[in-house]
This record gives sequence, C-alpha cells and structure tokens, in this order.
Amino acid sequence: MNDTERTVLACLWRQDGLSRARITALTKLSKATISRVVNQLMEKRLLTEQSVESRKTRGRPSTPLTLDRNSRSVGGVNIRSNCFDVSLGDLSGRIKDFFSIGHGRTDVEEGLAALPERLVERGVELDRLVSFSIVTPGIVERATGSVTNAFYTSGGRVFLGEKLALDCPVTVENDANSLIYSEILFGRIRETDILYIDKGFGSSLVIDGKVFRGPHGSAGELGHLQLDPHGPLCWCGKRGCLSAYFARESLMDRFSFHLNESHLKQPERALLGVLSQEYAVSSDRKFAEVFEQLLDLLGAAIANVVDFLGVETVVLNNQNPVYNSRTFDYLREYIFTTAIKRKNLRFESVTVSTERLMLVPLAVALSALLEKQEV
Repeated sequence: MNDTERTVLACLWRQDGLSRARITALTKLSKATISRVVNQLMEKRLLTEQSVESRKTRGRPSTPLTLDRNSRSVGGVNIRSNCFDVSLGDLSGRIKDFFSIGHGRTDVEEGLAALPERLVERGVELDRLVSFSIVTPGIVERATGSVTNAFYTSGGRVFLGEKLALDCPVTVENDANSLIYSEILFGRIRETDILYIDKGFGSSLVIDGKVFRGPHGSAGELGHLQLDPHGPLCWCGKRGCLSAYFARESLMDRFSFHLNESHLKQPERALLGVLSQEYAVSSDRKFAEVFEQLLDLLGAAIANVVDFLGVETVVLNNQNPVYNSRTFDYLREYIFTTAIKRKNLRFESVTVSTERLMLVPLAVALSALLEKQEV
C-alpha cells in the first residue's frame, strides 16, 4: 500500500460510511485522486460500497463507502514467557478469534515458524489476512524485524520477521509500544505527546502523535535511565538504573529491617507488590519513608523526561505492582512539585484488562495499514 491509500483507509477507519465527496473534503486530496485510490482499495478488497435507496430527486446519489470486513482480516501474536496469544479480527479491530499456544523459552522461533499451519488448522483463510503483527518483549528494530534483549534471544539478535511465512506484511513491535498503540486506537488516549510506563519499567514515547523508537528501536527506555552512577548494579551492566533500584536484590537490601520469612520467599514482582500494598495501608512511618525514597527515584526519572521532552501526558500501566491509589497520589504530587513543565501535564493510569490485551496485536497490525511509513 502507498501513503495515499493509507490516508483514505485511515479516514474510513475513523468514520465508516463516508462518500467520495466527503473523503475528498477531509483529506484535501483531489476528486480524481480519491476516485482512483478508492478503486484501488476496492480491488484489494479493503473497501466496499454500501447499497443506497434510490431517491426521486435528480442527480446521482452519493454512495457510502465502508471497510470490507468480510473479505479481509488482520491478526497478530503476542509472545509471552510461556505461550503465544494469537488474535484475529476484522478491519475495524473487532476480535473474531483468540487462542493461546504454549511454548518453551528456547523454542520461540520454531513456534512462530509453525504458526501458519496452526492458523490453517484453526480455519483461518491465510489469503484473507492483509496485515499481521508480532508483539514481543525486548528491543525491536522495526526496519529489519530484529529483536535483542528478550528472554529468547540468548544475548544475540533474532530476526523474527523472517520466521513467520505469511503472504501479507508482518510487523514486529515491542510490547510496550504495542500497548500504547492499542490505547491510542481503541482507548481514551488522544494526546500527541505521551510518556507511557509499562507493567515493569519499560516505557514508550509518543512524540507528535507517533511512537518514537530512535534509529535502532531502543528509545524511551525509562528503566535504564541512570539516576546514580554509584548506585546498584543493573543487569544491563550500568549502575544506578531506575530498574536496578526495584530489582529483588535492592529491595532485600533496602527493606532488610522490615522483611520476614514469608517476604524472603517472594519473587521480585510479588515482593514489590507486597511492599506496595503494605505501603498503601501501613502506619509504620519508617517503612513508609523508605518506600517513598523508592517512589522519589521513580518520580525524579519521570519529571526529568517531562522537562526534557515536554510531554503532555504521563500514563502508568496499573499492572505494575508498584501502583496503587496511595503511590499514584504520591507520584503525582512529587512530579507536579518537581517538574518545571507541569502546567498542562496530565497524569493518569490505564487499566489493562484481558480483553484489552487481546486487542494489542490487532492494533499493531492495523497501525501498519493506517499509518504512513517511516523513513
């Protein structure tokens, strides 16, 4: 697809049932261009004409155009630590099918290679797929479809885009970026400059309405923003990264005065969740002060990004075990007290439900159809 086709398709995705004349007015393209592009999209079975009732007045009635939901579909796979979550839907993003396939931590590539066969077994007509996505943890270079720093890459680079043999375009995207795509397409986020913080401390940047990845896909990594060069050692090799302060070893050291036998058995995320919930209800002032020192580090990292980039919205994923109503209020107060460019700042959390996660791969696949391609 070319960018003009994407412009027309995006126009109809936002508002179905438009006439050619209305699309011409909205896109500022010429009538001849719209006529040609609409015909091209109809030939590709992406658009169809709605039937209209005949009218008694003179003149040709305007024919509404709509997405061809019956002829074409989109899909995607979300790579999780122990399974593939596969979503299939129509061009408007409505879920038509969803299923999971288990995998081991070392056979992700083999599992992806076998996915087309599994789709056929599921009754999917592969020739109807017009766009497919692979959502994955790690650093993604979209131009090459390569992934590094994921649980299955073993310290190397894996070219996921080459593993999935489909006739339609396949887009590989980082999981944090993918979720913010979903919130922009299907959710309530409408701002153009956003810092989104994922369920860990990975993050995404949206600048001027576009996800900003940088040349190699690693832009926006809040978790590896260095807060103290003499701080705790992070798995990335640096010291004092934000993520390092929330790692299990750092939590054990910082809260050694407070931990009991049950705490010592908790894995990292569970321990962080327990401590966060205790902060929400505890009257122990010493414990609260130590936990707030952690929140100050997170707040400082966010405030620095707000000031440096001038983002207008900060969005927290409520799946992060740090967040509850008390921590949210504390962070909001810290950032609005600290950040210089806070006048028009919005600070909010997003509820990531199971239903919302099912839409994430579809959002990436649809974005590849609707957005102009990056250079």
